[in-house]
Amino acid sequence: MPLTTCQPYGGPIWHSKPLGKHLVIACEDGSIKIAKIRKGKIEVVKSLIKRETPCLCLDIIAGGEEDHGVKSVYAGYSDGALKKWDVDTGNSVLHIETGKDMLWCLELF
Repeated sequence: MPLTTCQPYGGPIWHSKPLGKHLVIACEDGSIKIAKIRKGKIEVVKSLIKRETPCLCLDIIAGGEEDHGVKSVYAGYSDGALKKWDVDTGNSVLHIETGKDMLWCLELF
């Protein structure tokens, strides 16, 4: 039995990455949510603009000016697109069409 649950209002969760006391979540509706994890509670604190296709995978770059400590999110989508999001502004700053049907896995190094 889970200790707590959270409704991110983005449909099913495809992928997530922890960063300190925050969790970055890839959602079925194409949105990316940042949730704060507190004792016995999970609260969505930021939502990035959703796309028409599900967000299947993501990776994060730490930093940024806001409380959550996430500077950028790289996200892969079911239409094969790769996007880089600036979390502080909420804007997409890079968009690449990979030519693949789906982008299932993404890891920065």
